[in-house]
Amino acid sequence: MFVCFLWHVHQPPGDKRHLVEAASKSYQPLLRFYLESGLETSFNITGVTVDQATKLSLDFISLLRDGVSRGVIDLTASGFYHLILPLTPTWEVEEDITLGLKIFRDTLDYSPEGFFPPELAWSPFLADILRKLGFKWVVVSDKVFRMADPRCPEEEVFFPYWLEGARGKHIVGVLQHYGLSQMLWEMYAGKKTAEDFVSVLGQYSIMEERLGERYRPYAATKPLLIISTDAELLGLKWKRGLEALSRIYELAEDVPGLRICSVKTALKDNMPKKLFYMPSGSWSHDARFTVWLDRPENDVINTLIGEARRRFELSRCIILTFKCMGFRVDDAEQALQEALGNLMLGEMSDGRGWDAAPERRRFCYYHLLESIEKSDESLKLALGKASRRMK
Repeated sequence: MFVCFLWHVHQPPGDKRHLVEAASKSYQPLLRFYLESGLETSFNITGVTVDQATKLSLDFISLLRDGVSRGVIDLTASGFYHLILPLTPTWEVEEDITLGLKIFRDTLDYSPEGFFPPELAWSPFLADILRKLGFKWVVVSDKVFRMADPRCPEEEVFFPYWLEGARGKHIVGVLQHYGLSQMLWEMYAGKKTAEDFVSVLGQYSIMEERLGERYRPYAATKPLLIISTDAELLGLKWKRGLEALSRIYELAEDVPGLRICSVKTALKDNMPKKLFYMPSGSWSHDARFTVWLDRPENDVINTLIGEARRRFELSRCIILTFKCMGFRVDDAEQALQEALGNLMLGEMSDGRGWDAAPERRRFCYYHLLESIEKSDESLKLALGKASRRMK
């Protein structure tokens, strides 16, 4: 049985101090742990985090490059911004993911095979976009899987599946094991120990022979467990987190049939046979999108998102029309690009869900209003050029 740790790295813009602190206390020590030990793992990092860290010349970017070049670190993409993709128009989803891929290539010289949707928010239409952009597999929440079939046996969450796309483009899906991922937080709270964690892994490992017999006709060759949580848990929050992680690896060496590696390694020659329709959902408490749709302030922010998006789309349509007619609209296009960047910043999940901190709510409001203003500005610039030429 494969066990894969996948560490999530995302910091929204606007708080450089927190990013520097998270990098120095969590990201860099965690990366050094893997580089020094030679153990394989997977990291998921958003493009906006790579962009900020590069501008601040933080060490963890060079550590990521080193880990990738040595084959120790497997990176999964997550788009550039941290958007709730199923609640976002397809053109914007593709734009966001493309921006993320570009900064991975430009900064890390890496093209990831796997994709980690922000908040593990999934919908079948994403399969078509991800396959189009070259991804081979995607991480999804076992909570959504269980919601699709509440009667499914526990062991079914251990296998990868072909996830059915909306138009026949299927993609390999691997399931995050929510229970084990949360157990890391229980260890942080002092409710569980590394011994408890590895004991559960041992129990699952014992099941492998039975799983192989039962699921061989349609399942992957080997089951795998994806354990994923925020990387800043170790160090920034949990001072002895790395020590506990090291202890998990040490104890796991004595568990027969268990191999801890990256997701990429676990999927090599281990492809699924079964096709499964994974419904839309996320890793939210109810496996739905309630967190980003509920609460009065989310209503207001989502309304502003709709207005900003309509203004952008209208301005873009008119500017592209002028461009096709031969008008020079460079300055209008620049303002339009700024409008799009602000729109996506305002859409980031950090200020829209859970009980977001006031500064993150303000961040959304600010950038959405900036987007509206920039869209209007771009349209005025284009109309000004057109009117002068027509005189």
